[in-house]
Amino acid sequence: MKQFLFFGYLILLTALLPESAARAAGQSMGRLIQSTTFEEDYQALVYLGLTETPVSGEENPKQAFENVRCSAVRIFGNGYYGSGSIYEMKEDEIIIATNRHVLRDFDEESYVTFSNGRCEGGRVIGCAKKADVGFLSVPTGNIPCEELLGFRNVRRRQEAYEEAEKNTGFFMIDLTGDAHGEAYLEGKVLDKRKYLTDYDMEMLYGDCRALPGMSGSGIFDFCGNYIGMLSGGTNQGEIAGVPLPEIEREYRLLVCGN
Repeated sequence: MKQFLFFGYLILLTALLPESAARAAGQSMGRLIQSTTFEEDYQALVYLGLTETPVSGEENPKQAFENVRCSAVRIFGNGYYGSGSIYEMKEDEIIIATNRHVLRDFDEESYVTFSNGRCEGGRVIGCAKKADVGFLSVPTGNIPCEELLGFRNVRRRQEAYEEAEKNTGFFMIDLTGDAHGEAYLEGKVLDKRKYLTDYDMEMLYGDCRALPGMSGSGIFDFCGNYIGMLSGGTNQGEIAGVPLPEIEREYRLLVCGN
């Protein structure tokens, strides 16, 4: 029997009317340029629900990778490390989704590294009782808003997961998976709902190589939709991922409280 292994080691410029026309009309002109702060821009993005990663209209792995890399994070906890994804961006906190086993040693000395290299501490919101899923909260208070504007949360679409039939292509990324930096790994779906005894539940089962430290990495289709989360892999090049519907269920329970 194959054994699955854990891989856990705007500025807005507004002109109301041309200055020459205003002078001709004898009007007194105030400042024609109205600017916003980075803080106001970030608040507007959150309020308008514009914090999701862009998505390609058709399959384009290279573009999809560029679109989603700003949502990837690395998690360091008491000598262990893993990966995760920005699941939701709020005004005062960033919610990170990762594996439960990645968070087992997360404490006050642990931290999250974002795609731009910024490191911040956080707290564990909660972990699922059965699924290999957990959530972190990272306060935004210490992160400059111009940096927050460079992050995005993953695009979660149930229909994208449901359309992931056998042989659908996917990719995973790891920000610092090896000595050469970023790792980008492509694979294909073998079964989006396969019961695996190692997890005692249905998992997203795929043909793909995984690297140490990639536990918690997002699994994305070639348009950039988040369809699951890597939990483990085998030496035979198979991976097991938590399906998006299960992650969503745990998110509503653990984070939203419903």
